[in-house]
Amino acid sequence: MSSTCRKLARVLAAAGVMSLALFMETAVADTSGPAGFGRGTTGGAGGEIVHVSTPDQLRHELCRSLDATGHCSDSTPRVVVVDTTIDFRGLEGPTSGLGCYPYKNKSESLVLLNNKDTHCDGFPTSQISYDKVGEDPVMVGSNKSVVGAGSKGWIKGTGLRLVSVKNVVIQNLTITDINPSVIFAGDAITLCGVDGVWIDHNRFQMIGRQMIAAGFDSLKHVTISWNDFDGRTPYAAGGDGDHYWNMLFETNAPAVQSVTIADNWVHDFAGRAPIIMGTGVFQIVNNYFQNGSWHALNAYRGINVLLEGNYYEHVRTPVLKNPAPTDVGGVFFLLEGQNNTIAAKACSKYLGRKCGNNVVIGAIDQSGFDQDVEVLQAAQALLPLKTIKPFKTSTVPAVVQAQAGPGHL
Repeated sequence: MSSTCRKLARVLAAAGVMSLALFMETAVADTSGPAGFGRGTTGGAGGEIVHVSTPDQLRHELCRSLDATGHCSDSTPRVVVVDTTIDFRGLEGPTSGLGCYPYKNKSESLVLLNNKDTHCDGFPTSQISYDKVGEDPVMVGSNKSVVGAGSKGWIKGTGLRLVSVKNVVIQNLTITDINPSVIFAGDAITLCGVDGVWIDHNRFQMIGRQMIAAGFDSLKHVTISWNDFDGRTPYAAGGDGDHYWNMLFETNAPAVQSVTIADNWVHDFAGRAPIIMGTGVFQIVNNYFQNGSWHALNAYRGINVLLEGNYYEHVRTPVLKNPAPTDVGGVFFLLEGQNNTIAAKACSKYLGRKCGNNVVIGAIDQSGFDQDVEVLQAAQALLPLKTIKPFKTSTVPAVVQAQAGPGHL
């Protein structure tokens, strides 16, 4: 048994799981590569290994050249190891923009960066100061891995941006403190027009806007696994200490989108965990959603979301569904303890296996627990990419909390 497997065996024993084989059916905390739709993503494997400890070094090693449009054109394989805390805050000085304070928590502001934004309609506006570097994320080229060393890899003040790139691994990092009181002033990770991305074992906290912002172009072969989405913040829009802007996926490209969200710990949140709009197939599997003052998934019709083996503990609305012009797609959600015989037969027909039941504790609104067969049909078409077979849902809280975030590889 490998060292990784031995470590997992100890975790499982503590969680009361009798069989390692049961757990190995899902995306294992492993360095061999992602499971799910991101399968085959290798990042900079085989390329030069470089260690960085300053902002300039990080920018240079992740993208040594730009094309005429300002996108990264550096596709040379490279593994970039972050050995310490790299703090971008204040490097480009302060800036300001016209904004307002529209929420219950008057310390959280919106900054209007263009004249088409309507968020501040009806509210008094003023110039609001924030850290300019938050809007200047680190560009990442194709065939790159950026990996934290042990639990020491920490990026503060700005995020990572992937535009029109392939084959990228982001692993074992802590990314925090990106204008935490100002919305629209920086995201932790931005994905746009990507093919083959693995975001694994990272921790996100104190981000003013999205922890992951993705879409507006294709999102293909993406796996987001074993991350700690820590929403605790004094700047919560609702004044309740829960971050609202967690994960946004807006997939408007004609190509089929394929995203796996597996084994993450999402906690102390108010919404967008995640919000998904557009087209494509998402599998959300074996995540631990804890302490959600509003909604976890916000799904728009037109998207296909397969939810399996997730554990929702004190989440007000696990699934919030919104209408869209088309009535295709939807949500497939089996609730533990209900009679799911008909839906279970549909899983066997289209996926060739049982679907994992979801556990829900303390939810006030369970209206979004639909079983749209169109989701299984869409997932069947992508089965060569391998959806993940979930492990036992009752073990999710202990296993995910023990393994999610940096420092566990």
